[in-house]
This record gives sequence, structure tokens and C-alpha cells, in this order.
Amino acid sequence: IAAVSATGTYAGTATLTATLTAGGSPLPGRTISFTLTLGGNATLVGPATTDNNGVASLSGVSVVGWSAGATLGVVGASFVGDSTDTASSASGDLTVNPATATLSFGNLVFTYDGSAHTTSVTTTPTELGIVTVTYFENNVAVTTPTNGGSYSVVASLTSPNYAAASIKGILVINRATPTLTW
Repeated sequence: IAAVSATGTYAGTATLTATLTAGGSPLPGRTISFTLTLGGNATLVGPATTDNNGVASLSGVSVVGWSAGATLGVVGASFVGDSTDTASSASGDLTVNPATATLSFGNLVFTYDGSAHTTSVTTTPTELGIVTVTYFENNVAVTTPTNGGSYSVVASLTSPNYAAASIKGILVINRATPTLTW
């Protein structure tokens, strides 16, 4: 057994693969048993049959409990042997990719009142990590928009387990309507 690996998505599933050969030739139609080791405990996650290239693939294996990133040597693959081929086993790495998230702005339109105005950013799913919001007036970063006018807004997510495209918008502080008292 060689080329043991698994790739999946955070809080989702992975596909485990292994290649079985003998003397450099693929062994089709053989059963490979796969395990995942989490916290020192190996768990049998299922069998798969090798194809004409000697590759066994097991899809839909839960990787809930694994953080995004690579974990070395936690995917196990074993072949029990048969009347013509000896038993074999090997291990490989699990790669968990960040799950996809989205960002969206809250209110972007305000009326001037002398106070600072900022927007909120919602993540889907919720509570994913640090969202950084940056405001620009005439291409110069500002801490908080206060004066009337338009401000470019950029929001980005920092999370080890989720990835989201940065979003851009325009925050507008409209002029206030003056009130005259006689």
C-alpha cells in the first residue's frame, strides 16, 4: 500500500485514498480498510475496493473534530492479504481545508449628527473569528467615519477554520436637515 492520504473540509467530510500494487502492478478488486486516528485512538471508518489502477477511495468520511490544516500520519490503510498477495498497511496525512463562510454588511447609510458611524458585519455561519473592518475617505484610512460624505469600507475574516472573500461597500453619512426655530 502506498500514497495514503485524505482531503476534506472543516466540519464536513473527507475522501480517503490508497494505492495497492504488487511488483509495480496495480491490484484491482481488492478491499482496503481505512482508519482515522484522533487523540491517539484509531477508528475504523470503512472499506473501499481498489479500481483498475489499484486505487481505493472512500468518500463521505466525517472529519468533525479536526481543525483545518494538515495532520501527519493519521490516515491508516490496510490490506489483509489473499491467496496471491501478502498483507500490507501504511499511513498517510489528512488535509482539512477551511470551510467557506460569507460576510455581509449591516446598515451603511446614516445621517450626520456629529457622532462616529460604523457598520456591523455578519458572518455566515455566525461567530467565526475576527472580522476586520477598515474605512477609507479619499483613499486614506480613517478610524471611524464622522463627517458627512462617502467612505469606502472593506471587511475581512481571520479564522483558522473558515475562509471568506473580503467584501467592499460604501458607507454614506448624509447631510443633516437643518432645523430653524423662530
